[in-house]
Amino acid sequence: MKVRYYWILGFFMLASMTACKHDEEPITPDPVKPGPGQELPGKNQTEVGVPQGTATSLTIGPAGGILTTADGRVRLEIPAGAVASNTLISIQPISNHAPNGLGLAYRFSPDGTQFAKPATLTFKYQKGAVAVNDPLMLQVGYQGSDKRWLRVPGVKVDTLSQSISVPMPHFSDWTAYEIAKIEALSVDGGPAKGAPLDFGQSTELEVTGALLDPLIKTTESLTIKDVTWSVAGEGDNGQIKGDGETATYTAPGKYPPQNPVTVVAEITFKETNKKVYLLKRILIGKDYFTGTFGGVPFNWEIVSFTRTDGVMHMAGWNESPAQSLHILLNLPKSEKTQGLFPYSAGYELGTAFAEYTPVYRDFSAYLSFIYECESEVPEISPGGVTITQVDEVDGVEYVQGRLTGSLLNLSGPCPSPVYRKTIQGEFRIKLTR
Repeated sequence: MKVRYYWILGFFMLASMTACKHDEEPITPDPVKPGPGQELPGKNQTEVGVPQGTATSLTIGPAGGILTTADGRVRLEIPAGAVASNTLISIQPISNHAPNGLGLAYRFSPDGTQFAKPATLTFKYQKGAVAVNDPLMLQVGYQGSDKRWLRVPGVKVDTLSQSISVPMPHFSDWTAYEIAKIEALSVDGGPAKGAPLDFGQSTELEVTGALLDPLIKTTESLTIKDVTWSVAGEGDNGQIKGDGETATYTAPGKYPPQNPVTVVAEITFKETNKKVYLLKRILIGKDYFTGTFGGVPFNWEIVSFTRTDGVMHMAGWNESPAQSLHILLNLPKSEKTQGLFPYSAGYELGTAFAEYTPVYRDFSAYLSFIYECESEVPEISPGGVTITQVDEVDGVEYVQGRLTGSLLNLSGPCPSPVYRKTIQGEFRIKLTR
């Protein structure tokens, strides 16, 4: 069902609203009347999320304190005087079923805890993960005991730090969300949500306003006058044909110059000159890990990207498994993941290690460093691994980059000569685990 009247009914009035708890109301769909057998879009009553990963816990007393989740995306600041006695506070990441929810939702316990003074809850978001261009369209809600999601007033968005903060009077399941987004309705060939589009493949898109801001006490509504669709960037980033709130995007026949590509919906209204821009990022082409080793091409059939305890691991291998290539990156404490990671022998922070195995047998692996016979000083390959992009599209994280160098092999027991073969390669791999 196409939605004609949207969440935007007065969202630019939000800044003047009073942040009182009695103003909390259900996050509801827009006021379009359903026809026989139809349901309103954007239902705000959903199933309860299930745990995702490990909870973060801390005992906080009357002096207050700060608790941050392991993924760094949620920060809870409890002021002095908010709790009367020492309380074990836990934050558990959970699956997010809220309409237009951003990333994971989070369960705060003990459930139902009330604060004498409101805590401050802050969500971090990635700029590329949100569709809206207006910070007033980013909000926060919690799920009540009846499974309905309710919006909380007093939200503040900092676009520089990419954070969304709100006063938190009590514990429950909480999430940040967008008031509107562009939804992929269907894809020819049918890849899973978040999967890249193949070359030449098409997907149907629609502007959806799943959530209405219930705190705007007005009977006015804004009617969409027009939606203009476009693809951002220069070069062949694909084609789009729009018809009102829906459009069909077709991927180019090769990897585009901007990947992921960005589809833009420019929305105008009959009642106001204000414009709203929604963005949809679409990844093009399958994952790859290709290059040459000793002048011989490789193109791995299976690729993997994992991240654990400050280490990123990218790998490629064949089904047989006759060959494999492994890369380990030791992330710096800042967790900056873009830039050059030079090879090292000591696994220092901010450095890389690489291993290429042409066949599985003794002394077959070529390494980014090696100790020659009777030498206490390692020989380290020049070059390294350069991460050009770590990003997220439709909730799926991926890494993109390249590697260079001259990997080393001690051909057998000492005394034995050292062989050197140059390597260069490129990769783009989604997060496997």
